[in-house]
Amino acid sequence: MDCNKIDVRRGGDDPVTNLIRKAVLYFSGNRSVTLGNAIYLSNAQANDLATLIHEAVHVGQAQGVGLRRFLDAGLGAREQELVGLDPYAYVPGKEFNTYQLEQQAQITEDCAKGVSFACETLPSYLQSLRGRAVSRP
Repeated sequence: MDCNKIDVRRGGDDPVTNLIRKAVLYFSGNRSVTLGNAIYLSNAQANDLATLIHEAVHVGQAQGVGLRRFLDAGLGAREQELVGLDPYAYVPGKEFNTYQLEQQAQITEDCAKGVSFACETLPSYLQSLRGRAVSRP
């Protein structure tokens, strides 16, 4: 993943960028979303490291599979929700690359939150995220 291309939008930007962010969040139901290299964080999640990690996984996915395939997968996840399925739910123990895109992002987010069984599923190059988003006193 080329991290230099990531553009995190959490508000407080120039007026045009803020307007685009508001529109994206409106159409996403006010939940954080990634479109290509741009991460749009909702107000509620603007400073949540676990959410940022989840969305950064999506940036890597979009860069890896191409924007069209990534957006198609995102629409598929929304379709799953419309019929009552949870595209984020996963059963641990499989190879990371066999999970769907939302599941991969959720596994990574859960590991960053310190969920040990999620960390066991991550490939070695992501293991350093273990517990990174856990609040420390």
